[in-house]
Amino acid sequence: AELSRAEKVYRSSQIDLAHNHVRLIYSRKLWSQILSGAVTGWQVRNIADDSCAAVLGRNKLLTVLFAVVGMLGWLLPLGAAAAFITAWAGGVLSWPLVRALACAGVIGPAAARIIRRLWGRADYRRHYGRMLSSFSYFRRAIRGRMLEKITAWCRSGRLSDSRAMKLAESPVRVCLHLPLSILPAFLHRMLTDRRYAAEKLAYAFVRPVRLYFNGEAREQWLRDMVAEGHADRLLTDGERDRILSRIHEPFIQKYLVSLVVHLCSLPVTQIVSVAVAYWVGANFGDNLAQKSGLVALVLVLFQVTPISPGSILRGLYVVGLVIKERNYKDYKVALWLAFVKYIGYLAFPIQMAYEYPTLSRFMAGRWATGFVHCVPVFGERGALLEHGVFNLFFNRLITIQRKRREKRAAKAPDAHQ
Repeated sequence: AELSRAEKVYRSSQIDLAHNHVRLIYSRKLWSQILSGAVTGWQVRNIADDSCAAVLGRNKLLTVLFAVVGMLGWLLPLGAAAAFITAWAGGVLSWPLVRALACAGVIGPAAARIIRRLWGRADYRRHYGRMLSSFSYFRRAIRGRMLEKITAWCRSGRLSDSRAMKLAESPVRVCLHLPLSILPAFLHRMLTDRRYAAEKLAYAFVRPVRLYFNGEAREQWLRDMVAEGHADRLLTDGERDRILSRIHEPFIQKYLVSLVVHLCSLPVTQIVSVAVAYWVGANFGDNLAQKSGLVALVLVLFQVTPISPGSILRGLYVVGLVIKERNYKDYKVALWLAFVKYIGYLAFPIQMAYEYPTLSRFMAGRWATGFVHCVPVFGERGALLEHGVFNLFFNRLITIQRKRREKRAAKAPDAHQ
């Protein structure tokens, strides 16, 4: 009961389309709860101190203004980027406009963040005041901010421990890393750490080839996945032992090889799409704006089409297996699913649902939820979408399996009679 009440309070404090629906249009009570929840969230996250939270709690207009100032941190860069693209496509781009957009996109968010800090917290007001009145305090504050930034980069995986210690001794190097901090963590580290980049490239291109030719490495790969699934409570002790006891069976070995082929096909679509987009941009379009638009259109089309070069490669591999073994029955599901983009990665896990239901359910659930985990849905890291996909590829399969057993059990007495 307490969890249900907490869930209701949480959903009523969010702009959540999935739960609040049209109430977001007409319900004053809901919006009052959303604004009150926003003030509580700012207080808990130390964005607003107790005195500021008390003032915001009494004045809804100030609460909205405080939220708008916070949103400027990402609205201004998006607006500046949109204006830049529009001016570029229209041929009216000029250096004064570029400077103005750069200020709006870079200086604007920083100014909005400082304004919100000055408004929300008294200790920040004292802090900035001392920075302006004391040079030694200003220098220590910059040094502390630099170390704080390096620590955050290290914890997020952008830097190794040794490189973080080197950066702590050189403020100039930190400034060189700042433009890269807007990139994803793995890309930031790849561009600044040659050893890490070599490991990632080997993992993406060399490892699949090694798995294809090395049976022991494939078995260890499956054991590692099963261990992770057991640790994540996707498998019980009995299910884990049952899978590992059948790991040497021929069909599971073919299944692992097929998964490796699917891994090898992962970068195919991206490489082909970039190559085709480059060729289109180089040979069509009268100016840079048109060429850029055509390149973007080609890249988008490759992402939204249901069949891609990678899925065609996967499908042809399954066709080759069917012809080589003259066996359509064991591949009839994977044969058709493999040609479909995104879903094709689940072709063999679904194909194995009859002969190896536990392994099939585990692999389908693990791969499907892993793909959608990074998709943000209403402020949660894929939780809502991941829940739905997990139900579809994991719980739904269990339900189908149970119903099939019940039907077979019901037919057994009739057959005996």
